[in-house]
Amino acid sequence: MAMDLAAGHSAETGKGWKSALDCCMSVTVNVVVPEGALSVLRTDLPGFAEEMKRAAVAKWYEMGMVSQSKGSEILGLSRSEFLDVLSRYRVSPFQSDEEEFGEGRVRG
Repeated sequence: MAMDLAAGHSAETGKGWKSALDCCMSVTVNVVVPEGALSVLRTDLPGFAEEMKRAAVAKWYEMGMVSQSKGSEILGLSRSEFLDVLSRYRVSPFQSDEEEFGEGRVRG
């Protein structure tokens, strides 16, 4: 089963519509998953796609690949709502790396 993770890009015209942020074009990503995967989260296709997107961005934040600001932007959420997403996935909102711990500095 293929699903679109980011709606907003028209395959017909090749042009993306403006998001709520009015700053970014969106692209569509197709992901193939077994049909039974939807039942895991007990949701419909759009809900499953949104859940996958939130999980991916939370993981990217955890890995230091995106900031809170960029994560919020990707998901179209306020920073406060993004912090709720991080909490749901048990990801600390505080990022630091081992080098900073060794130096006694921690970013907030």
